[in-house]
Amino acid sequence: MRGTASRSAAHLHDPRSEYEFAHAPADAPYIRVERQCLFRLSRTNAVIFSIHTQVVRPESLTPDQAQALAEHPIRQAD
Repeated sequence: MRGTASRSAAHLHDPRSEYEFAHAPADAPYIRVERQCLFRLSRTNAVIFSIHTQVVRPESLTPDQAQALAEHPIRQAD
């Protein structure tokens, strides 16, 4: 399992090309989180790749989630 997070000024559907992408400021109104998983099916040995995306406002985080975000802040990729 792998997870990524980024700051966003847009809702979940953000139809910009990769060339129009710019990192949102640290005070952006949303946090976009992806959870990526690989599963192997026991009978067929097929591999399934799943992505679950959530967009949340920072103020809606639980205390535990807010603490985890404070301990592991979102970094901007180069």
